Amino acid sequence: MLKIQQQDMTAWVVDSWGIAEVMEAMLDGYETTGKPIYRDMFQNTYKDFIARNGDYWSNNDFNDDIAWAVLDSVRAYLLFGDQSYLDIAKKNWDFMYKRGTEGRTDGLIRWSHENGRGDGTTSCINGPATVGACYLAIATGDDSYYTKD
Repeated sequence: MLKIQQQDMTAWVVDSWGIAEVMEAMLDGYETTGKPIYRDMFQNTYKDFIARNGDYWSNNDFNDDIAWAVLDSVRAYLLFGDQSYLDIAKKNWDFMYKRGTEGRTDGLIRWSHENGRGDGTTSCINGPATVGACYLAIATGDDSYYTKD
């Protein structure tokens, strides 16, 4: 984990779900140990992620990329209490959900948008989107996140 702190994160811009998973591991490290090194690594990596990708991810064709990054944002809010994390999580989850379910009646979220991959839904998107919705319900007190369909 400490090696990650030393690396240039440029390569992760294309692979945003990958860096989201790395950030999730940093949050796990902080949550389970309470060691500030994990918090600091997360905050530095997240700051770099936002600098490279912005705080509104509508330009990303892949809804699962957005869902994974939302998980980091909302968990960071729950762990550190910084409202900006929650604001980013909420606006991106709400956007991703609206875009991913547009025209659907089955309650599932499309994996990708306008990239020729069709109307497919997979666990890659619906798993992290569901977990993100639950965290958002906890963070905001808005129980409608539990009942999206």
